Amino acid sequence: MAELKIKGQAEVEKRRTRWEDRDKEAELDREQRADGGGELEKRENELKERALRNKVVRTRRQGTA
Repeated sequence: MAELKIKGQAEVEKRRTRWEDRDKEAELDREQRADGGGELEKRENELKERALRNKVVRTRRQGTA
């Protein structure tokens, strides 16, 4: 019987570590998204600035032509 108890404990430990690993992965994922969110926002702002700059240049060219 002691063998079964050890086997059962090992299975429980295995499951427990799987859940802990998933929790850790999920937490890292959230942290990366939070960091990446700032990067994404920065990139979006750069693209908006470039689009506005191009619009101004086009408008000025049309005005002088």
